[in-house]
Amino acid sequence: MGLTRDYLKFEASGICNIVASHFGKVHAIDRNECAASACESLNFYSIGKRKRIDRILRQEKQVTAMAFSQVYNYIAIGYDDGEIILYNKNLPDYEKEKIVFHGHRTAVNCLTFSQDGLMLASGGKDSVIVIWDIVNESGLFKLNGHKNAVTDIKFTKNGENIISSSKDATVKFWNIDSKSCFYTIVDSTTEVYSLALIKNDRLLIVGSASIELKVFELKWNCDEEELDDSLNMPAAKNKKVVSLVGSDLIKEEDSQHNTFVSCKKRGLLVRQAKKMALEINVTKDENLMMVVGNDQVVDVYRIFSDNEAEKRFYKKVKKAKRKAQEEGDGNDELTIADSVSRDITVFIARIGDIKGFSSIKSLSICSRFIKVKKEEEDTGDICYRVYTLQKNNAIVAFDCIFDGKGNTFKSEVIADLNKLGHRNEVRALAINAKNEYMVTGDLDVGYYWNLNNLTVQLAFEHESMRDIVGALFVYSDQYIVFTTKSGSIFIFHVATGEHIEYKEKCHESSINGIVLQPNGHGFITTSSDKKVKFWNFKIIEEFGAKRLTFDMTRELELTDEGRCLAVSQNGKYFVVGLLDNTARIYFCDTMKFFASLYGHSLPITCVDISPDSKLVITGSVDKSVKIWGIDFGDCHKSIFAHDDVVTCVKFSTKTDERLFWSAGKDGKIKQWDADKFNRVQVLNGHSGAVKCLAQASDSSFIISAGSDKSIRLWDLTDEIIVLSELEQIEREKELEAKLIDEEDIVPGDLRDNEAELANKKTIDTIKSYEDIVDALLIARSEKQKRNDDDKYVPHPLVKSYGSKSENHFIIDAISRIKSTHLERALLMVSYDYVKDILVACNSCIKDNYKLELCISITNLTNKIHHNYLRNTPEVKKLLREIYENGETHLGKLISTVEFNIAALSLWKAEIDSFSRNKVF
Repeated sequence: MGLTRDYLKFEASGICNIVASHFGKVHAIDRNECAASACESLNFYSIGKRKRIDRILRQEKQVTAMAFSQVYNYIAIGYDDGEIILYNKNLPDYEKEKIVFHGHRTAVNCLTFSQDGLMLASGGKDSVIVIWDIVNESGLFKLNGHKNAVTDIKFTKNGENIISSSKDATVKFWNIDSKSCFYTIVDSTTEVYSLALIKNDRLLIVGSASIELKVFELKWNCDEEELDDSLNMPAAKNKKVVSLVGSDLIKEEDSQHNTFVSCKKRGLLVRQAKKMALEINVTKDENLMMVVGNDQVVDVYRIFSDNEAEKRFYKKVKKAKRKAQEEGDGNDELTIADSVSRDITVFIARIGDIKGFSSIKSLSICSRFIKVKKEEEDTGDICYRVYTLQKNNAIVAFDCIFDGKGNTFKSEVIADLNKLGHRNEVRALAINAKNEYMVTGDLDVGYYWNLNNLTVQLAFEHESMRDIVGALFVYSDQYIVFTTKSGSIFIFHVATGEHIEYKEKCHESSINGIVLQPNGHGFITTSSDKKVKFWNFKIIEEFGAKRLTFDMTRELELTDEGRCLAVSQNGKYFVVGLLDNTARIYFCDTMKFFASLYGHSLPITCVDISPDSKLVITGSVDKSVKIWGIDFGDCHKSIFAHDDVVTCVKFSTKTDERLFWSAGKDGKIKQWDADKFNRVQVLNGHSGAVKCLAQASDSSFIISAGSDKSIRLWDLTDEIIVLSELEQIEREKELEAKLIDEEDIVPGDLRDNEAELANKKTIDTIKSYEDIVDALLIARSEKQKRNDDDKYVPHPLVKSYGSKSENHFIIDAISRIKSTHLERALLMVSYDYVKDILVACNSCIKDNYKLELCISITNLTNKIHHNYLRNTPEVKKLLREIYENGETHLGKLISTVEFNIAALSLWKAEIDSFSRNKVF
């Protein structure tokens, strides 16, 4: 090898085990298909086939929210970095046709489409709400007001208002036209997590961390007579706040009015689930309401129709009268009726529940329901398909039967997607010698995977096998050894999946490390019981058949608990990492102490020895990795490797290179050069701690398993890594991050304004700004050349755009910028170029060229630089001219649109008269 070393890049090539993230969401597409968020992908599952049929993948980003449009075919996906992407899955190349929105600085918590599907509202951990225009593919505005993460958003049916909930314990009502909050409901005791609007937006259900659901009655557009007092108040005083603290009884004073809505607390609905109400789902026909409580129980409530509620009311009144007569109560009929009318169970009552196998984190009800028939006769029962996402990495589908007449509810499991992976986080991982299969272990089961298609081939289970902490292929990969936290060891036969040997209490405590002896005749274990034990295999004959077993041959007492273990390939040494912050090297043959490696400030968690048996690497709770020489036990280098505990270290198996991997609780996997002490590359993907790491015998790939329940395959590629280029890229990213953090402010706007520009500054908006400035400079240069040079030749870019003048070229250049970036890009343009932009807009408006874009640019430019423009007579004259020309051409455009709408209406009426069916 020469003076320089070539490093090859590893790339993600596969992911398995994870069905859905425990913090994710599930959505019912139809009765046979659902979608669920799983780390960086949105997976689509077929319930009938019990497998994943499609997915939308976005590398190195975690899906945190999703929404499906009921009108159009858009899927909105929110990510942990605040990005929102809209996909239209009906398009053949929907990945390239995606729409990208940037408005949140942190993770997106919730997404919802308006009733007409033309707007999208998003709420984030940064406590802001952003309204997006789907048609124009741009942001409308950002709403500030909440003091903590936004948890849920609902559009009203008319699309004029939205209601939001937050962890700041408030529910806010916003008007889209006025871009302001006009009403706030405050509950100062618990965080609010979920909302539901029912009864034509007349009832609002609020779910929080308390065990009750709060129900509010809403009256929209109050009568003018009721608003006489509030109409005379200043606008700031019209923003009412309703306090719910200590108001257990329904009082008339709870109802306070403004110009939009009257809100009155109607009552409380008690839940059986004891934890926070994460989601409130309502069936499409508004018969049932299901509340997810971060528990194994989903509370199911019946929503009674107006006629049913009236009957229940009179029935309860009669019962109350009878009771009053029996007790000799002197209340009159009006008082009794008034008391019953305050009972919310007249309208909504709990009728049952859905019980999961683990905590249910999300639920979705299929919009299509069927009527149950028995012997071809309609029973009146309705069957709803419900999908639940559970904490144990499973999606369970239920059929829920609702009997409206008997007021009963029952549910049964239809499908359980639990065979696609472990239900708990993977704690053990091993690859066989031929690099064709791997074995993984979790709390109580081991899985045998085919690495070609990343599917489970066998499951290894035993009633006594609990808390698996180690796994190992042995005896020419024909058998698998599992170790447990209780100190037991199990052996399974790979061909049949059959358990063939089990020994209890091989160690008195958890077995923290297991390695194969270099000669393959046995294995070595270390434990929290302060012992290292050597085990040898042997074949015994039992009941006329031979089987494999193992016996302990040697034992070593340690000075402290053994946390990890490694053995050299030459069979000369083994190293044990101890709880006392040191690692000790021993001879394999005599088990005599050789050297102590001390330097870590906290316990050692992982250890490995290089293939040439000359170096040792150790990882620790102190977040560092240390490289040691075996000969003298000296520390060659200490590296601050991770931002959290180092969980795994692993040397490359190639003898001609000294590269090693480290993994930590920060979710990162890093490769290092043990000779030059350089960081070679970083593999990002896990959203939680990396628990296990294994690599192929030829170092052609590595496999990692994390607390996010994902198992990831990373393949070696032919792409060469140049360290200087990587360092340059990292510096550029840091510079870009600084530029993005320097947020621009519209002059005259305040930081605490309720409404702001929707889009945040990104590297794309900076590039768009540079494109605008380049176009303006080219246009200035072209005007100068046209006047000074008789042999003027247009700029190549002007030719390529086909612009007939410099002013048209400016507008053509701006029109090529995505609408999602245009606002922020224009905000960064300095005042020196404003006149050029306005002159270009005026020229194009006169020619009726890209009229709508020119008017939008003029309005935004005027808003940004209003203070300067109004004091410049020349520009004021230009703006007046733009207004007059724009008014003329816009009037013609409006007339054309109105004519076309009228023509379409006549055409629709004519078709409807023939078909007697509505076309649209």
